[in-house]
Parts: sequence; C-alpha cells; structure tokens
Amino acid sequence: MKRIVLTVFWISIFIGISEYNTKAFSAAFYYLFFEYDQNTSGIIVESKRLRGGIGTDSYEVCYWYEVHDYEHLGCLVNFEAKSTDVQKTLSQYPVGKQVTVFYSASNARRSVLEKNGGLGLGVYVQFIIVLILIPVLFVSLKA
Repeated sequence: MKRIVLTVFWISIFIGISEYNTKAFSAAFYYLFFEYDQNTSGIIVESKRLRGGIGTDSYEVCYWYEVHDYEHLGCLVNFEAKSTDVQKTLSQYPVGKQVTVFYSASNARRSVLEKNGGLGLGVYVQFIIVLILIPVLFVSLKA
C-alpha cells in the first residue's frame, strides 16, 4: 500500500510541475472531451513570455470573445505544450489583434484559437514519461 501511495505522490509531482510549465495535460483534456464546432471573433488582450523555472520558457496568450451576450476570456491557443515555438506564437498573436475563436457549443467557456493541429509531440512525450514512471516507481519504491 505504501508503494502505491508513494508512486501516486511522485507521479502527481511530475504532472504538477509539467502542467505548470507547459499546460500539456489540460490541453489534452480539452482536446479529447470538447468539440470546437462554433466560432466567433475575439481580440488578443495578453501576449507574453513566461520564464520557466527549469530552463523552459512558455507563453500566455489570452483573448476576449463574446457568445450570446456573455463575454469570455480564453487562454488556449492550440493543443500543444505551451513550451513549443514560444517566439513564433507570441509574434503571431500580439495584443490587440482580431482573431477567430473556436468554442464548444455545449460549453462556450471552452475555446481555442487553432483547433486543427491535434495534440503536439510534447503532450505525447509527457504522457509516455508518466506511463514509464508508473511501473518504474512502483517497483523501485520499497514497502
């Protein structure tokens, strides 16, 4: 039982650090469980580089959009890890730029700017690392 708890603990630590730096796991969740079948116009309100604590930079691009007279704030550009092509993404989405926002008809708060890219390589790599870590940690942690 102690090995299971320690394995879950260390996997949670890895996922937490990874999510903080790249948002890969939440991007995968939004990709898998929502359809972005509607679109509207929006405007970029934030576009900045975030310095990573482990040497990887990421970005924050946020946009306002309106659906059925309700304003929403979205911050999901695509379904790749946020450490992918930081400078390219920032130059593509400067503050004030008018953009097309794709959102879910079932939940207008779920939105994305680029819906056709699929999950990026960084997301798959992080899932593979987790899948490898589970048995390695479970076996290596002594009860």
